[in-house]
Amino acid sequence: MKQFLRSLLLSLLYSVALNLLLYLVVFPLYKKLRRAVYLRRHPKEAEYLRRLSDPDFRDAIREVNREFPRIKGLPKSKARRPVLLLPIILLVGMTGFWNPFSHVHLQWFSPTTYIAASASFADVSTAYGLCSDGDTLSIPADSKTWTSTLTVTKAITIKGAGKALTVLSGGSTEQYFILQPGSDKAQRLTGIGFIGGSSGGTGKVEIAGVTNGSYCLDHIRIDHCDFENDNEAISSFGWVEGLIDHNSFKDCDRTILIRGDDNRAWTRTIAAGTSHALFIEDNSFVYTNAHVGIDQFVYNYEGARTVIRYNSFDATAETGADCACFDSHGNQSYWTGGTDFRGQPLVEIYNNTFAVHHTYQFCIFRGGSVICHDNAFTYITSGANPLQCGEEEGDPGHSSWFNGITRTAWPAQDQINNSFFWNNTLNGAPITDISLWFPSTDPTFIQKNRDYFMASPAASGGSESYTGARQGGSQSHPTAPGDSTPPANDTGSMAFSGSGPNAYYPYVPYTYPHPLQGGGGGGGSGFAVILK
Repeated sequence: MKQFLRSLLLSLLYSVALNLLLYLVVFPLYKKLRRAVYLRRHPKEAEYLRRLSDPDFRDAIREVNREFPRIKGLPKSKARRPVLLLPIILLVGMTGFWNPFSHVHLQWFSPTTYIAASASFADVSTAYGLCSDGDTLSIPADSKTWTSTLTVTKAITIKGAGKALTVLSGGSTEQYFILQPGSDKAQRLTGIGFIGGSSGGTGKVEIAGVTNGSYCLDHIRIDHCDFENDNEAISSFGWVEGLIDHNSFKDCDRTILIRGDDNRAWTRTIAAGTSHALFIEDNSFVYTNAHVGIDQFVYNYEGARTVIRYNSFDATAETGADCACFDSHGNQSYWTGGTDFRGQPLVEIYNNTFAVHHTYQFCIFRGGSVICHDNAFTYITSGANPLQCGEEEGDPGHSSWFNGITRTAWPAQDQINNSFFWNNTLNGAPITDISLWFPSTDPTFIQKNRDYFMASPAASGGSESYTGARQGGSQSHPTAPGDSTPPANDTGSMAFSGSGPNAYYPYVPYTYPHPLQGGGGGGGSGFAVILK
């Protein structure tokens, strides 16, 4: 903004100087030249003006005017200096058309928008440097390869000309943007196509939140973009509650990865149907045989809170490998110091379509609360386990994750609880129950009408609740303290009561479409600034 104001000031000064030059020098010279040309073409008038230099002739003219008032001498010139031209010249000067001092071209027809000279990293970075909170950075229709990453810390909108028109490409490990505002600022990324050289790498667009609980990014929006042949097209870390909508993803392994803020995610209220999640809605996901990878479209872990709704997941063209669509991790370790790998407190997934050629597992839920309804699952040759739940703490094969301990008693840490599945179909037929990941051990931890229900939350049927200061606690194994409260030795536990309403009753999904679809990010009123 400082550079913009400096440029604007120079433009104003230049315009004033241009007007003074016209007013004091150019116009008088023009007047003299015009008079000389006129007199040369009209010799009688020239002779008359010559005779006016004779004092006797002038006295005679005055005497005639006194005797005959209707007879006038030479008419006074009606020419005026171009005062009315000043606003016009001022505007022209400010546009930069004649302005050698300004490196921008100003137009008065749009919000405060800095239009990059091209889609190159250098030009986009230059435009970004001019932006302040509330501005818009516009990238023109262009295709460029990036080898660097732009970290975005300002509350702005970055807007391409359209996902098929503004296209950025890079190597397999390249990141394009890191959205890292440093506080709860509004940021938006829209209208850009991203092409990765091959699968591999991480987070082509990364949302960088915090894990210390100091603030939440709840005004982040990524929309109407296209991602192709990327690994982790979008990654989100920390406490993020924004919106990812109307994007298209093709052959992006582990397409959207959401990693929450672990223990912090479990200290906040766990409530369904609220805005307190990262929303993934109205997107299109496609896998073909060009997809190089084995991971899911959406991948949750470390305390992620997500709502996945009204999306299309299509892997019918991936005939060479099984396609798993969604993975929600549970806790994957006991705390022994450092980071504590926690499960998801709550996931809501509804009104989506999942279509595959074949799969061993559509969705796997490994912990926390799950609300899953009105999803349609279809397959062509085989499609097992559309809704599968599991608890790794009880499986001997995963004991190395938990300090060599195999849990044998309910409850497990961050395990499946207060979960509800209803109105889901598999090839058009109703899904009447979930499947268990570890059939020999999971029944201890995951039981129907205690930990999960095959219906929407009801006025009766009971619910589970956490006891102690730590949500997700499991009696015998403490979770990391995170800060001074609760203390590290508080393990907490969970209890079930068969009386009273289900958890989350009465359940009402959050407003659709998400309010951030109405905008989000920067963009104010003022100029459009086209970088030269």
